[in-house]
Amino acid sequence: MTRWSRAHPALVGWVAAVVAWGTYALYELQVRQVEMPLVWDDRGYWDAASSIRNPFLLSGYIEPLRGVAFPMIIRWLASGFGLVEPGPRGVAVMLTLICIPLLTAVIAPSIARSLGSRTRVGVVRILVLNLAVFAFWRNDTLRILSDIPSLTAFAGAVALLARLATDRRQAARHVVIGLGAAAGFLLAVSANTRPAYLSAVAAALVLLPLLRWGSSWRRTAGIAAALAVGLVIGFAPQMTVNRYQDAGWSIVPRKSETLVQLQLKAGLTNQRYDTYIGPVAGYPQAQMNYDNAMNVGDIDPAAVDSLSSFAGAALSHPLPVAETLARHGFNGLDIRWPGTYVDDVHAPTLVTQIPNFAVLTLAAGVLLIRSWRWWRTRRSAEGTWVERRQPVRIWFGLVLVAAVAQVVVSAMETRFLLPLHLFLLAVVALSARTDDLPRRASLRAVATVAAVAVVAMSVAFSSSVFATLKTPVPEAGSAPAP
Repeated sequence: MTRWSRAHPALVGWVAAVVAWGTYALYELQVRQVEMPLVWDDRGYWDAASSIRNPFLLSGYIEPLRGVAFPMIIRWLASGFGLVEPGPRGVAVMLTLICIPLLTAVIAPSIARSLGSRTRVGVVRILVLNLAVFAFWRNDTLRILSDIPSLTAFAGAVALLARLATDRRQAARHVVIGLGAAAGFLLAVSANTRPAYLSAVAAALVLLPLLRWGSSWRRTAGIAAALAVGLVIGFAPQMTVNRYQDAGWSIVPRKSETLVQLQLKAGLTNQRYDTYIGPVAGYPQAQMNYDNAMNVGDIDPAAVDSLSSFAGAALSHPLPVAETLARHGFNGLDIRWPGTYVDDVHAPTLVTQIPNFAVLTLAAGVLLIRSWRWWRTRRSAEGTWVERRQPVRIWFGLVLVAAVAQVVVSAMETRFLLPLHLFLLAVVALSARTDDLPRRASLRAVATVAAVAVVAMSVAFSSSVFATLKTPVPEAGSAPAP
């Protein structure tokens, strides 16, 4: 079994991840019998999917804010393919068993190889990555939320494009065209599910020549044409819905601009947002807004209704806006509870925060050390296998930045930076090695002290952010206000 798992780590890791997540879902829903009523986005997606009468048609879909791609997938899964009706929790489990094992056992290792990682990704590393996802995001795996499925689609497209760019065997033309079309389709599905990926999709397409640097222009043109076909197929359902609703042939939901306006305005007044779903005795309302703790000067949040007006406000008030964006970025990295929704505001958060900041610090250290070593040896590495990965690395870095840059201007939720979180988790779980540490013992000691200091300061700053909660948390056991 050990020899077979070494020969097929992705397959064995995928099976192990499916079994592990299936066991967790079975324990939570059947053994503990946790009650999980539909709330907020969880209910919104289920209701949107229920409005589609036929899983293969779009009749009845009138949701103005949510793209149609994800509700179509939910509807297909909820139909049980004519065998069984799983219900909302069953659909959530099915999404988890499809997305997370695929993301952690297949897609992430593929991207790591394309970026030039020479660390062998075995079953143990795949399970470590799944354990990290469980530690920080497990509560989302039992709800119908779009974050993990959309990331799976987006990361899958990135993996396919990176694979095409680093294919040394020169796959057959029909294979290249098929993979390019599949990548375009996945990019469209991810952007339709979460419009925040639109900027990343645009970056991936605009920077395609960088990804294909030094390759045959005919082969690159073929990939671009296949990408275009895949994008059209992926966006076609939303375009059809918009046409039915007299909204033209737009690729985004007809009222998505309204959501953007709300997020921009809230981002100027709030540095963080959480959603509470527990009993009213724990917290009196669902919205947990954290005050921005800054002087916005003459900026009128009501006047900021588009990205262009936000850019104008940033140019006229650079320091307050820069402070706001920095706070948003920090809060997007600060995981206090293992999921999108908060069911107990009195639960200890350090058990999640300290490991999270430790992992982020370790990942940042690995990336910095590897970048420094590459810079020192870049001339001697010219023409080598690692050096040929540089265009792919630059392309991936820019696409990753585009995937998170757009959401930094909004009232931050940690799930908005899920692509960055998963990338840093993968750096530690799939790529880190002992030789990434400083070679001298004295430097290792300094690095350890610096890492501990960074984690401690991050936790302290997080406590100051929590103190800005606009509606204070009642004391444990106190009665709710009348």
